[in-house]
Amino acid sequence: MRNLTISEITALEQQGCIAEDWMCVLVLDEDFNVDCIRNVEFSGRIEIGSLYGTITTDDGLERRCGLRNACLHNVSIGDYCLIENVHGYISGYDIGSWCYISNVGVISTEGTPSFGNGNVVPVLNEGGDGNVV
Repeated sequence: MRNLTISEITALEQQGCIAEDWMCVLVLDEDFNVDCIRNVEFSGRIEIGSLYGTITTDDGLERRCGLRNACLHNVSIGDYCLIENVHGYISGYDIGSWCYISNVGVISTEGTPSFGNGNVVPVLNEGGDGNVV
């Protein structure tokens, strides 16, 4: 990861982006595409992976990866993601690769939550015994 260059910051500002501190916005060195980011507000520590390529929605629509119309605070974004039309903000998340987040209000967490990761839960099991981690 690396800091943004002055020309990248200028381009992002011309595309409607703002940052609390541009020095806290880090990008994947070889695959940063400034053209894929528009109207995004950054605060806290931000890490952005590769935004090249496309992502396919559940109904088969192919969309260009990028960040559009969002407010991000202390967020890490993996490769090949599309995050758009976040009406509130996303805060405190490590978003994995190949994620599509669209038309949401607020997605927020703090501390070190596990969201049940690693817990065994019953899935399609009427007996109730855990069978899926």
